[in-house]
Amino acid sequence: MVRKKVFPDLIAHTALVDGLCRNGNVGLAFKELDEMKKKMNCTLNLVLHGSLTYGLCSEGRADEAKMLLEEMGMHH
Repeated sequence: MVRKKVFPDLIAHTALVDGLCRNGNVGLAFKELDEMKKKMNCTLNLVLHGSLTYGLCSEGRADEAKMLLEEMGMHH
């Protein structure tokens, strides 16, 4: 996409993060999220929280998923 000077929007980034989480690449999903925050000045939305929570739980990282959900409760 970038080579053709077509830059992904929030929907494309969200789909990428979701796909990464569903395929066991939560670490890479968080890196993509950091890039999203830098480039697009956006914050986590409900879809991103759900994807990340799913990914963390799938990797047996329930404590981190719980912290993420608690963070979401503070901001929404």
